[in-house]
Amino acid sequence: MIRALFFDLDDTLIRYDAPYEVALTASHTLLASRHPNVSLSDLRTAIHRAYEKRYGYKSVAGFAEAGAISVRAMREALTADALATLETDDATDTAFIGELIAAHEAVEAREIVAFPDTHNTLDVLQNHFALGVITNGPSAMQRAKLAATGLASRFAHVVVDSEFGHPKPDGRIFAHAARIAGFAPEQLLFVGNSPEADVAGSVRAGWTSVWVNATGAPLPPGTPTPHYEIKTLGELMYLPTVADVLRRD
Repeated sequence: MIRALFFDLDDTLIRYDAPYEVALTASHTLLASRHPNVSLSDLRTAIHRAYEKRYGYKSVAGFAEAGAISVRAMREALTADALATLETDDATDTAFIGELIAAHEAVEAREIVAFPDTHNTLDVLQNHFALGVITNGPSAMQRAKLAATGLASRFAHVVVDSEFGHPKPDGRIFAHAARIAGFAPEQLLFVGNSPEADVAGSVRAGWTSVWVNATGAPLPPGTPTPHYEIKTLGELMYLPTVADVLRRD
């Protein structure tokens, strides 16, 4: 019987990819006023590469730093690195870097919200299951999103990969979550939108896996089959393993 439910954060509990793109567009508009030849794609790629180089899992020291650095300090470092990569003359212009970050954050604060059914679903589930989050990303950033969307108090356990030391789909992060929750894998269910990180990770860890597939995309070749597939978080309450507990209680 399922005793605890863990969730991915980005694009499972909250909107993230689309809001990030809107926020990036806002900062790019400001950058393009100085450098019209720099495209949005150029900026996106430069920031991604800067992140992987500084804070990616393959950079052991950098990955650990992502578990401790503030959101502001990380954004300043990544923006400066991206501007240097784009061969602008603004990589040391702290005032302009601050303006780019402010443009991004103003949009992000407005656009990153919980999905419409997130709070209502958690209202029901929290009376019947232990609840937790396993998320990949910079610690301060992920925890700030939980707080800003009113979700931080919902979860007894929040596991952030950059704090723990290994990201999903690594089985060690699922084993760690199971230990702190105090349940065996067969008593745990994981809900997430990423086939590679969430589905593959939870299936291989022996958990019940629920794939949030909002777009109806096919499962990538080689990915383990999730136990369940849903389009919206609210459907979770009608899955047999969850509904059985709700009815029993």
